[in-house]
Amino acid sequence: CCSQCEICDGCQGCYAQTDTCNPNGNPAGNQIGGDSLGEPAFDLGCDTRYDFDLQETRPLAEPQVIYPSDILTTHCVYDSTSRTSVTVGGDATDDEMCIAFFLYYPVQPNAKCMTTNVQNDVGDGQHICQIKGQATVNDTLCTAPPPDNLSLASVGFGSLDGWLQIHIVCMILSMGLLIPIGVLVPMVFRDSLASNDAWFRYHRILQSLGVLILVIGAAVALANVSIHFMQVHHKLGVAMFVLVLLQPLNALVRPHKADESTDDENSSKPSTKRTIWEVVHKGLGRIIVIASWANIFLGVKLLKEWYSASGGLTKGLIGFQSLVIVVLVLVAAYKIFQTKKKSTTTARMEADKSSGEAA
Repeated sequence: CCSQCEICDGCQGCYAQTDTCNPNGNPAGNQIGGDSLGEPAFDLGCDTRYDFDLQETRPLAEPQVIYPSDILTTHCVYDSTSRTSVTVGGDATDDEMCIAFFLYYPVQPNAKCMTTNVQNDVGDGQHICQIKGQATVNDTLCTAPPPDNLSLASVGFGSLDGWLQIHIVCMILSMGLLIPIGVLVPMVFRDSLASNDAWFRYHRILQSLGVLILVIGAAVALANVSIHFMQVHHKLGVAMFVLVLLQPLNALVRPHKADESTDDENSSKPSTKRTIWEVVHKGLGRIIVIASWANIFLGVKLLKEWYSASGGLTKGLIGFQSLVIVVLVLVAAYKIFQTKKKSTTTARMEADKSSGEAA
């Protein structure tokens, strides 16, 4: 052993556990941490559940000594099957990248780690982690279900990041509650709140407060999430955010109600421009409400998948939003039924009155 140490870079002494001067392998060097260049001696770490938004360091179970003849290999598996466009390699957020960061000591002056022997399309992504000091774990691409005896940690609302807590509360309050109520008020309470246009004041207050809270919730999400168009929840959320901001601007250009051809400002016949505006404004408002409710449920699903939200949290959010939807739909249905019933009764009374006068 000692005679072989002369050909080993930096070798100091012999090691009883091997017949070479490198305890990690042979004098020519051995691979550590990958399988694209041959069988590895062992893995320094594995991360098949990598998420750009949930990056973390992996401390070693046991400190490892790296020798000059060792080879460190980073093995990356890419999966862009969910995308519809070409994914290029690079260091941008949406690019495919293969980078490993190692913390080591002591400092080595002028140390450089260059990528060499790059091999593409090697292997099928199947790999069993073999980390010193840890039990062997088959962590292959997350395709296999977790063992029955493996308990996955769940996270309650209080353990979520602060920005995510703010986002959840703001979205539930604005898109789940305030803005839908604001849409419902002119839809079914216009007659009962007709005095001094009270319905319009309530509509404006609810929508203004809802938009303000929405802006806060959207701002914290946009500032803390790097990928804004990866999931349906992201895309639909951005679309709803833009449409909600357009609604107040739409209200500012509302045409006069009276038909200009009648020269009568008190005319009950709306102008063509006003009719078109009301169809767009009201229709868009109702579409926003329905799409936002759907997006809240998509968000709860993502909360469980990405942030390991507990069952109690997800069920609570789903239960609350479902209750709000049921109550608002029942109120709307009841008021619409009452309005139609009143209209039918009024029409029948007028018909009877006309018949009596004719007689």
